[in-house]
Amino acid sequence: MEPLIPDGRGALPPGSPQVRDGQKPACVQGMPSRDPADDGFAGMLRTVFNKLLQNVDGCLPARVISYDRKKNVATVQPIIQLVAETGENVSRAAVASVPVLALGGGEFFINFPLKPGDLGWIVANDRDISHYKERLAEVRPNTFRKKSFEDGLFVPDILRNYTIADEDLDANMVIQHRDGKVRVAVWPDRVKVSAKADTWLEVNSDGTITGTAGDSRLKIDSEGTITGTAPLKVFFDTPLVEFAGVFRSGVGGGGGESLIGGTLRSTGDQIAGGVSTMHHTHPGIQPGNGNTAEPAGGS
Repeated sequence: MEPLIPDGRGALPPGSPQVRDGQKPACVQGMPSRDPADDGFAGMLRTVFNKLLQNVDGCLPARVISYDRKKNVATVQPIIQLVAETGENVSRAAVASVPVLALGGGEFFINFPLKPGDLGWIVANDRDISHYKERLAEVRPNTFRKKSFEDGLFVPDILRNYTIADEDLDANMVIQHRDGKVRVAVWPDRVKVSAKADTWLEVNSDGTITGTAGDSRLKIDSEGTITGTAPLKVFFDTPLVEFAGVFRSGVGGGGGESLIGGTLRSTGDQIAGGVSTMHHTHPGIQPGNGNTAEPAGGS
């Protein structure tokens, strides 16, 4: 038998085996439409109330069929099936052009690139919202429709099946990819942005900034010190590098050799091995009016 597709409100089509002529289907938990135990006035009220609720939508888990990110509307399918009197499971119909929750305010918002198969919840509004979706202003309802998924809102919810870092389990908020490799983690006293396990930037409330990229590391502390580690080299592609203070090399046992590919100029003296290049003398020279030759080459 071909599967029966309910309409937008979850009702089975007229003429189906589960529908008696001129009556609505009884899609209630695979049981008879009336509980034999509901005899008497109270039981009758329960039966009537349950029948009324069959035509009232509320909130159900749903999955994305398609998503228009520019319009922020999705086609979603509620994924809790209907159960007919015969016990047959019947899939619910997809609902088109459902607004997707985009948390926002003050000119800022959060939006997700929803994909087919993503999960969430479809929530039925109390009244027809078709005019509101067009104008985003106070309007009267276009119809008398109430509590219908046709006037629904889709709330994305990843639910589970994601990876979260151990350091994020107890005290911080995260915004991240499902696999956890790219994430923004917020603690009460710091923010950490990670691209993968060994590439991250951390900003602390005390003013310290620390970052790593593989084996390279940079730290800026609040006392005015910048410390960097680069196992290979530090390269600046710029026509001019200026230092306002003292330039030192060889600190920390690094050797201290300096290689300059162009001319070295200074407005002051240079001291090489304790010898001034501006004021040094040459011993063993005969007195006279001549000048010494240029320095001899050497390593």
